[in-house]
Amino acid sequence: MTPTPSFAPVRRATCSVLAGPSRATAWLVSPKGLFATSHSALGYQVEVDLETEPGDRKPARVVWVDVARDLALILADAGLPRAAEPMAPLTLRDLPAVKSGDRVFTVASLPGRGLRIAPASICAAPRPHSLSPGATPIPVSTTAPTPPADLIDLDTPSIGPRGGPVVDTDCRVIGLLVCPPRRAPVPAAAPSRASVLPAADLRTALRALEPAPDLPRRSPVYRCPTCSTPFVPEHDACLACGAPLPHPYPADPSNAPAERTVRDLLATAGVVANRARTGPRTWQIFARPPGTDPVPVTLTLNDPLTAAAFRAPVACAPRTAREPFYRLLLTLNDQTTGPFRLTLKGDRVHLLLAVPIPMLEGRDLLPTLTAFGEAADHFRKILSEGFEAAPLLTLDEAPAW
Repeated sequence: MTPTPSFAPVRRATCSVLAGPSRATAWLVSPKGLFATSHSALGYQVEVDLETEPGDRKPARVVWVDVARDLALILADAGLPRAAEPMAPLTLRDLPAVKSGDRVFTVASLPGRGLRIAPASICAAPRPHSLSPGATPIPVSTTAPTPPADLIDLDTPSIGPRGGPVVDTDCRVIGLLVCPPRRAPVPAAAPSRASVLPAADLRTALRALEPAPDLPRRSPVYRCPTCSTPFVPEHDACLACGAPLPHPYPADPSNAPAERTVRDLLATAGVVANRARTGPRTWQIFARPPGTDPVPVTLTLNDPLTAAAFRAPVACAPRTAREPFYRLLLTLNDQTTGPFRLTLKGDRVHLLLAVPIPMLEGRDLLPTLTAFGEAADHFRKILSEGFEAAPLLTLDEAPAW
């Protein structure tokens, strides 16, 4: 559904979040520059970028999270990004309480893809007492366990990255799109439904956080959803209670030796594997060759777990002069790429480095990563100057809106 003038408050408040390999939707929830989003969509990144629909981007920081409720608050300490109109917070609606059958709208945003708003209906609402102004506050620094959240269920799935607001017909926020808690397996044919954290839970978090004098200096504290003991993203399980921690892609015990090799390898470059993980066997990191922009690099373990493949984006194949272009790729592979190889996937040229997993043990990643990034940038310039091939800046496929 294309935004209409009646959704102007939503457009003024909503933006995209870029957090390493993660993408999320966020929206301004406080005049102090606080944005609300989904923790699981954001991942364990702390330094993030906020990007508005016109494309203006500003750095920001995650200052508070509630892992159990899948809620994260981001502070725009460098100022709000520019939009078509000045950004303004959305109004939280606590009362009247939402009920089954109410018509609402879900909101999502992706960098470079704009804003999407889609209609939905509430099919299950929390108990009324959880929406009252006297609801139990969300603990900010206590070690007491966080009670489970009562979520609102919609009759449709989320239309994009989680973290966006769900608004009523007056553009008041009834809640935030979050990842539902893990439940018993459901049949594959069961309908997919979006889960919404009620606005009352956001309000109690803001009451505790907004008055904090050290807000610009705060760092997020991650607490185990089971026992509320603080943990660090490096851990797969809570050290206090042993419960698995909520990572989007938990470690597979059957792959333990290969995963341990990857963890140790990434650590030599100062990268925490659980922060960089983008799939069951994939991690995204950044090569930072001197004098050029960072180059995204994807590390993938093959199916038999015998080798690791590093990939970096290079260029898009030109629409004309295809045969000379392909011949140049073959020539470069034969003569100048060294241990690297240029590969073609559709119209996208990637740089590839394949290494047997045993050869990664005890290896320092930084020199290899820097050389890999320099080579990707070098070949990008060659293909651009020789064939006007458009630079390819990411390995991500364009999202299907």
